Amino acid sequence: RSPPPPGVAKVWLTKDLRKAMCETMHPWLFDRALQGRADSGARPGDVVGVMWRKRLLAYGLYDPDSPLRVRLLTFGDGSSYPDGAWAERVAAAAAAMRCEDPRLANCSGIRLLHGESDWTPGFQLDAYNDIGVAVFDGSACEAFWRPRLAAVLAAFTAAGFGLRAVVPKGGGAPLWGEVVDEPTVMEENGAKFEVDVLKGHKTGFFLDQREHRGRIREQAAGREVLDLFTYTGGFAISAALGGASRTVAVDQASLAIEACRRNFALNGLEA
Repeated sequence: RSPPPPGVAKVWLTKDLRKAMCETMHPWLFDRALQGRADSGARPGDVVGVMWRKRLLAYGLYDPDSPLRVRLLTFGDGSSYPDGAWAERVAAAAAAMRCEDPRLANCSGIRLLHGESDWTPGFQLDAYNDIGVAVFDGSACEAFWRPRLAAVLAAFTAAGFGLRAVVPKGGGAPLWGEVVDEPTVMEENGAKFEVDVLKGHKTGFFLDQREHRGRIREQAAGREVLDLFTYTGGFAISAALGGASRTVAVDQASLAIEACRRNFALNGLEA
């Protein structure tokens, strides 16, 4: 039963949560589950050891300013310390799943990391061709993941997902790589979409709607399709490519409509 390394702050549970933590591996600890704050003056984004009495149960990412006080990273008495090597292993496991997912075979817009679902709590990474867009769930998550970003990208590069740049959601200076100053064009099962990775909604595109766009395309032949809140035309274009007799794309934002028109043209469709 290894104690945390010297200098690593500790937090103590208010009650025995060993089953919930080490068997079900629930990734979150809220403030009410802990006896006050971490010792040793832990800062946002620091790694803390989670203790039950004198036993180390897990390591987690600490956020003293949030009710979600600790996002758990590794579990058990022999928990490995979540350093760069650990981050690279976690990313490599996620990259392997992306490589094996047949739904992504014809897509250049891919969610590489799904936060807690990929054991990268508080960190989402989307890729549009060779440009990554990073989303951090608060400043503590950013403080933890920024120093480990190079290790994460090394794992994805080794798996064939090399990125020339990573930018933060909403724009700003690149977190890694070169400056990005223009949109990119991604492909999704034969459809093309312009993606504004700096100022677009979400990370530039609604990647989580991929299967729904595919479903609309399968059912659209000969039908009239109304796409409300179209953004850049994802559903309307999918329907048109699926043989819809007529599609109507509606959005209040003029910039979205302009992008929608460009996307229609990219796919050889009239708008």
